[in-house]
Amino acid sequence: MIWRTPKTIARLIFPWIYWNRVTIAHSVSLKQLAIWVLLMTVVLHLLASIPYGYYNWHAIDQWAFNTPKAAYQTYGYTGPLMMISNSIFSPLVHFQRTPAGFNPSLIGTMPWLPSFFDMLVGLLLATGFATIWSAVLLAVPVTRRIAKIQVKHIARAFLLSILAGMVLFQACRVESIYYNVATVTPSILFLTTIYVTILWLIVFWISAIRIGWRIRPSLLLIILGTIAALLGMFTFVAIPAMHWTLR
Repeated sequence: MIWRTPKTIARLIFPWIYWNRVTIAHSVSLKQLAIWVLLMTVVLHLLASIPYGYYNWHAIDQWAFNTPKAAYQTYGYTGPLMMISNSIFSPLVHFQRTPAGFNPSLIGTMPWLPSFFDMLVGLLLATGFATIWSAVLLAVPVTRRIAKIQVKHIARAFLLSILAGMVLFQACRVESIYYNVATVTPSILFLTTIYVTILWLIVFWISAIRIGWRIRPSLLLIILGTIAALLGMFTFVAIPAMHWTLR
């Protein structure tokens, strides 16, 4: 798994290259793929925590901790640990200063941090797109039977789409705290990453149908499936957004 990871990531950057190498003839181990996606998610999160921690320090934590040495002198080893925790787990859990010391503040209680939902937009976009495309393919059994596509083949594309959503989630996470430091409006990182991810998802599923699964004819399926997936993508974001706004 480790040996194949660099090549797999390089091919996924250009989906047509990936699906040219991975066809329905290749075996699918959904368990192994799920583990790989989970591991890549963890690694990605840790890597994104480096710039997030840097900007989080300048935007929020510096006023509270002053310096790592001061945090250690005042709170012992828990001081530096809270700083590290804020880099990795914030804004889901963020340690803030109170009269009684430093206490964890759960998401939604810190007015200077964007809502956690704002960072989930990218993941919701990818999940909605992949879910609707999967549903469309599952709804046309004749096409799947002709192309010999099984549920596990669709599940593979779904899991890889979720990984793209995690990339966008981390980009939104870094952007959320970077904005507080650089005050860029709107953030180039945020908008660019969203547009690139949506374009990648479209190309990824079209490449899966045309190159990986070799569905013929596929033009009508691609047009209708892409439209449905885009509508599903916005629906997956709009419904939680309305609920969050009405709270």
